[in-house]
Amino acid sequence: MELPDDRIAVSPRMDTDPSEPLGDALRRVMLEQLAVGRDGFSLPEADAELDSKVHLARKAFKRTRAALRLVRDEIGRPEYRAANVTVRDQSRKLSELRSARVLAMTLDSLMVAAPEMLAPDEVDTLRAELSTRRAELVANLRSSPAVISAAISNVDAVERQICQWHLGDDFAAIVPSLERVYRRGRKALDAAGNGGTTHAFHDWRKRVNYLRYQIELISGRLSGTPTLENEFNVLSELLGDEHDLAEFAQLLAADTALVPSADVRSEVLAEIDRSRSRLQQDALAMGTSLYADKPSRFVGRLESAWVE
Repeated sequence: MELPDDRIAVSPRMDTDPSEPLGDALRRVMLEQLAVGRDGFSLPEADAELDSKVHLARKAFKRTRAALRLVRDEIGRPEYRAANVTVRDQSRKLSELRSARVLAMTLDSLMVAAPEMLAPDEVDTLRAELSTRRAELVANLRSSPAVISAAISNVDAVERQICQWHLGDDFAAIVPSLERVYRRGRKALDAAGNGGTTHAFHDWRKRVNYLRYQIELISGRLSGTPTLENEFNVLSELLGDEHDLAEFAQLLAADTALVPSADVRSEVLAEIDRSRSRLQQDALAMGTSLYADKPSRFVGRLESAWVE
């Protein structure tokens, strides 16, 4: 298959239905997501548009990596690893820029939840510092055309790689990956529940996202499972909010100048801990339900709902 000439960002979702052979659908959605990812390096002047493109690009790269996992057993580990690592590395080039925006949004959310936690001038100072840091990241990326050019070239290379793959059309072709991703999610859930560390919850979040996007990709081919995709989306959002708070806490702890008063800083960190604890408990309760089945039984339910 040759690359289409009009490679544009079609959709932030991965939608497929039984009218399209599965192998063709998998190839199409990966190419669509990579087009969205490439667009993240266009760096428009308007802040709102830039933030949107970077956010969509990061999501698109995650969706691509989830789809790559679905075809891993068909294309072989070397091909899979080469494509996955390349997509991961391009996404990382945008990660700090996206994190800078998320930190500002996290501050806003905290102030809604606990408006008396910081004085207005303290909020303004913190918000201004976060804005300055984001502007520096944007300026650094804009002044690095070689980095941008290399990222786009690397995305193009993965697209060409995908076009060479022969992908099957049967549900059986994606069974090993679905079982593997679900199994690893169960193990990560156990680790988060038993240890409760920031790293454990972050790792579980990644595993949930892989399965979330895989279910998104095949949901149009499933009957009788109307809530499954939404349930994994909700779980992913809970873990995402928890992760954002963890990163914000790490920032405040590492750079005490952001909130100079030790007492105020301690109060802010305590509020973050309380919020994280609530999110963790909600996520664990939901995750325990969603990961109750053994991998073979979970995938068997998907196969029973599969529409040819």
